[in-house]
Amino acid sequence: GETVFAFDERTNSLVPAPVKGRAHKGRRTVHRVKVGNREIRATDNHPFLSLEYTRKEGAQRGRYRRRWKYLRDLKAGDLVAVSKKLPDAGSSQDLTQRLAARDISPRDRAISVPERSSPELMWWLGLYIGDGFIHRSGGRKRRVEIAIPSTETALRERLVSETESLFGITPSTVDDMRVTVGATQVAEVVEHLGFSGGAHEKRVPEWVFNTTLAEREAFLAGYIDADGYVRDHAKNKDVAITSGNEPMIEQMRQLALGCGLRCSRVSHFNSRHPIDRNRRVAGHRVFIGGDVSHLP
Repeated sequence: GETVFAFDERTNSLVPAPVKGRAHKGRRTVHRVKVGNREIRATDNHPFLSLEYTRKEGAQRGRYRRRWKYLRDLKAGDLVAVSKKLPDAGSSQDLTQRLAARDISPRDRAISVPERSSPELMWWLGLYIGDGFIHRSGGRKRRVEIAIPSTETALRERLVSETESLFGITPSTVDDMRVTVGATQVAEVVEHLGFSGGAHEKRVPEWVFNTTLAEREAFLAGYIDADGYVRDHAKNKDVAITSGNEPMIEQMRQLALGCGLRCSRVSHFNSRHPIDRNRRVAGHRVFIGGDVSHLP
């Protein structure tokens, strides 16, 4: 009943297809297969679409042909097909059930609550997961803070505008280091949508992967605005995202691959702590290439 992507050989395209059944085949050895910056884990009877070069005896030229091969029949250097872009099988997500359990008090500031996902909301959440946190100040009172310095004027202005449009609240920008959304209900929206946790505990909720392509691209763009940069070179506009949260940056990598973007593997580095120079901190980085001009 679940949907997966399958290769339609008649149209040479990937298509959404329903799962018709599954079979348990016991315990088998699992192998790691690396192709460029991609990796898949599979048993030796997993089929791969390969490109095989054949030449008849005595002929000067041969030809390539497509052929399905089991993993056990492949060797290093063989050519196999890799999906570049998946069909947009996502949909705008209904958020009402996720937000219905919020503990609303009559003393809370009234806010607007988005009922469905949208590119604007996804950009806001992407920015939050990169640079945001929830400040608690006793009882259930809390506020959302997003660490954007006053030097990033355009980004602050967009955050204020989107917050007003989405939640009907104007954030405070009096702090030089952060923008504050002083409403407990906005903090509850963030938590009930699955974005709670500290810098090393945050994860991308599963429902984000089910949104439309435009919404996933907006979420990525918000995260890049928070934790990334675009190389400003005449010949190269690739993107780098950096985080101390390795599981989350791997999720971002998977999200980018699903949007048809090229990605490096996650690289790891150690650097001095920006404040305590006697400490070293671990970091993780992914480079995103391809056509990134459509990321909002």
